[in-house]
Amino acid sequence: MFIQLVLGRIDNAEAAREALDLWVSGVVPGATDYLGSTTGVTEDGTLISIARYQSAEASHANGRRPEFKQWWSHTAQLFTAPPTVREADDVFTNVVGDPDDAGFVQVMQGHLSNPTRARELMELHVDKLNSLRPDILGRLAAQHPGGDYTQVVYFTSEEAARKAEEPAAPAELIPVMQEMMTITGRPDYYDLKEPWLTSP
Repeated sequence: MFIQLVLGRIDNAEAAREALDLWVSGVVPGATDYLGSTTGVTEDGTLISIARYQSAEASHANGRRPEFKQWWSHTAQLFTAPPTVREADDVFTNVVGDPDDAGFVQVMQGHLSNPTRARELMELHVDKLNSLRPDILGRLAAQHPGGDYTQVVYFTSEEAARKAEEPAAPAELIPVMQEMMTITGRPDYYDLKEPWLTSP
């Protein structure tokens, strides 16, 4: 999987939603190997959009299409300053439900001190983590060049997510979670309370 992430400040969430509708109706139908997107606006006006493709080639081919160029020339004007655009082809996914049913999405961004070990921990303990958090429908973790990362977590609802944070983790998982925290550091959090989720 390959992802392209766009992040920036906007001052009109309704216009952003209209732009997403134009994406779905005017760009997606001709896109090859497009897997879907997750978009939302935080309470402070930060728009985040993560588009998923089968490969970097598919994403870049879509970016060369006239339909995409026309859509982006319009959408780019919604940002109060040029947005950050990042890509990643090192993507780990863990899906236990249908992420498109998520009522709340949390995006985290930070820097990994040990990217290889972070991937090992996620893969080794994925089943235990799934059993611990039934409120999570799926996770997507992408490692960008240079060690930065983006993690996207799809929850059934914000209420369920906050409630599940309260109980202590099982004793056997505490060392794993502590090690992961030392690797991921203190990330930036972006809460999408009204996520816009699309699939082809």
